[in-house]
Amino acid sequence: MNRNLLILLFLFAGMLRTGAQNVICDYCGKPIIGNNYISAEDKSFHKEHFLCADCGKPITEEYFVKGNKFYHTKCYKKNFGQVCNYCSEPITGKYFVLDGKPYHQKCYDEHVAKRCADCGNVINGSYIADYWGNYYHSEHSGVQPQCDYCARFISEKLTKGGTKYSDGRVICNLCYNKAVLNGDKATELMNRIN
Repeated sequence: MNRNLLILLFLFAGMLRTGAQNVICDYCGKPIIGNNYISAEDKSFHKEHFLCADCGKPITEEYFVKGNKFYHTKCYKKNFGQVCNYCSEPITGKYFVLDGKPYHQKCYDEHVAKRCADCGNVINGSYIADYWGNYYHSEHSGVQPQCDYCARFISEKLTKGGTKYSDGRVICNLCYNKAVLNGDKATELMNRIN
């Protein structure tokens, strides 16, 4: 036997005796020495052999798998389609697009979609937006009272309720708590303005 082969057999036998794990690179078929390797989808690779199946460059961050091949996110999207803009996972089946960005329906509904400030449900279709950045279903308009001062829809959830004055005006509790109800205090504030 040649000397190099004997040395290799000796090292291999030493690895077995010491309980070292024999890890083989799925790319080159050669043993991986030490713990400096990448493990993905029950396969092991030398770091320089974990390559994108499309561009051939090393994968060092997030990757996608299709047909037992590994891809960079950009290469996967280029070759196979959409990736969710929220979770970065591939999109299969139905999806939602907002401002040109695709989302899984579930990711959109749970994390991206506008929600009604009154009832909390996802808003699909037309909606009302107030000055305060709240969105409402259009169907709440005319049914749910709105504060005559801030225009918010009055509800326990959003404004902690409200009050209706004898002259028909309605005020939410957010505005009511800041209202000046004392005549002397109102006169004092008016005098400061002048």
